[in-house]
Amino acid sequence: MAAKTENLLIGINTRYTHTNPALAILSLACRRRAVSLSTVEFSVNMPFSEILRDIYLMGAKRLVFSCYIWNIELVRRLSQSLKAVMPEAVIVWGGSEMYGESGHWLAEETSVDYILTGEGEIALPALLTALAAETDLAKVPNLFWCKDGQIIANPPAPLVDLSQEPFIYEETDLKMFKHKIVYYESSRGCPFGCYFCLSAKEPPRYRELALVKQDILKMAAGGVKQIKFIDRTFNADLKRAKEILRFLLELAPSYPELNFHLEIEPSLLNEEIVGLLCRAPKGFLQMEAGVQSLNIEALKAIGRHNLWQKHKHFLQRLIEADNIHVHLDLIAGLPFEDMTSFAAGFNELYAMQPHYLQLGFLKILPGTVLAKAAKDFGLIWQKQPPYQVLATPWLSYADICELMWTEYGIEQYYNGGFFKHTLADAVLGYGVGALQFYTRLGKASYESGKLNLESKALFLLEFLMTEFAEPKDHWCRLLSNDYTENGQKFPKALQA
Repeated sequence: MAAKTENLLIGINTRYTHTNPALAILSLACRRRAVSLSTVEFSVNMPFSEILRDIYLMGAKRLVFSCYIWNIELVRRLSQSLKAVMPEAVIVWGGSEMYGESGHWLAEETSVDYILTGEGEIALPALLTALAAETDLAKVPNLFWCKDGQIIANPPAPLVDLSQEPFIYEETDLKMFKHKIVYYESSRGCPFGCYFCLSAKEPPRYRELALVKQDILKMAAGGVKQIKFIDRTFNADLKRAKEILRFLLELAPSYPELNFHLEIEPSLLNEEIVGLLCRAPKGFLQMEAGVQSLNIEALKAIGRHNLWQKHKHFLQRLIEADNIHVHLDLIAGLPFEDMTSFAAGFNELYAMQPHYLQLGFLKILPGTVLAKAAKDFGLIWQKQPPYQVLATPWLSYADICELMWTEYGIEQYYNGGFFKHTLADAVLGYGVGALQFYTRLGKASYESGKLNLESKALFLLEFLMTEFAEPKDHWCRLLSNDYTENGQKFPKALQA
C-alpha cells in the first residue's frame, strides 16, 4: 500500500492486465515541477469496499481521479463515499471522460471540487500547487471550478510538445509490466475529423522518431512483452509509420516474445507499408483497422471518406498472410445505416475472415461534433455512460437488440478462433448471411448460459443439428478438425 501522501492520482482500469499511461505521464510532469504526487491503480472488477478502504487509508489531502467511460460511474460512487468519510479532502476529476465542456459535472456531482479538461501535464501541477499554496485558481489552465455559486471555465493550456517530454516510464520499474499491456503514445491528435471521436478537432503532434525508437528499445530491454500504441492513427504519417515499422522489424529477432498493437486507417495502406507488415514474424504485430461502415451516406454523416473498395485488397492480403492478428471494427447505429445496409457491410467483412471482427455500437460522447448533431439526425441515446445509441430513424431499439445478439454470438464463437472449420461450413450453408446466423446463435447461446469450451462446443453441436439437415457425424467431424488444429483432445461427449 502507498505511503501517506498529500496528492494521490487514482487510476481504475478495466482489468488487471491493463495499465493507465496517464498516471506515469502526470507523475513525471508533477515531479519535473517539484510537485509531490503518488499514484495507485485498481481494476473495475475489484470489490468497491476494498478500493474505498485502500484510498481512504492512504490519507491524501487531494484525490485526483483519472476518469474514462468505463469507470466514471464507479469513480462517482467512490467520490461520494470518500467525501462522506473525508469531508476535508479535495476531489479532482480529469481524464478523457472530462473532455470539452465538462463543467456541468460540478453541478451534477457535489462531491467533486474541481474538473480538469484536456491535457494534464501543465494543468495538474498548476492546480495542485495553487491548492497547496491557497493562491488564486484563475491562472490554472484547463480548470472548471466554482466561485460565488458560478461555474468558471479557465482558458486552455498550450498543447504539449511530445518531443520535449521525457519517456513516460522513465521512473517506472518496467519489471512490473511483465504480465501487463503497456500503453505508449508516439503521437496525439489525428488528421481526420470523425465526428464521434474526441480527437476530431485536435491537430496531430508527433514525438521525434529518434526518441520513439529510444523509448521502444528501453521497454523491450526492460522485459515488456506487450506494447500497445495508443496513437489515434498509427499510419497517419506514412513516412513516419514505415520508419517505425522498419525499426520494430529490426527488433523482432532479439525480442521474440515481444508483441505490438497498432491502430491503423485502412485507406492509408499502400503497397510499401503492406509489404513491411507482411514481413513481421507471426504474432509480433496486432493490427486494428477501423472500417466503421461500408455505407457511403453513413460515412459522410460522420465525417469519414469512402475509399473502401480501393484499399480493401490490402487488408485482405494482410489477413491471408496470417502473420498479423488483424482486427476489423464495425459500428452499428450510425446515421443512414439500416439493418439491410449494416448486414451487407457485416457480411462483406466477415467474408474476408479477419482474425477478430468487432461489432460495436455508436456512442454519443459529450464534447464531440456528433454530440451536437445527434438530435438533428434523430438519434436516441443513453444520456449517461456509456452514451450508447438506443435507436435511430433507420434502426429501431428492437434492431439494436438483435445486433446485440449478433455481437454476443460473434464474440463467443468466431473471435476466439477455435471453431474455424465448423463455423465456416455452417455460415456457408446457412444461405441468408453471416449476420443472421450469428444473431440466432448468439441469442440461443446466451439463453443457454454455457461459457466454457466444452459446453460451447456441445451447445454449438446441438444448435447446428437443429438448424441444419446434415447428420450429427458431419458436424462432429468438423468439430474434431477444430480440436485437432488447436492441439486439443476431442471430448468423448462430442463424438458421433
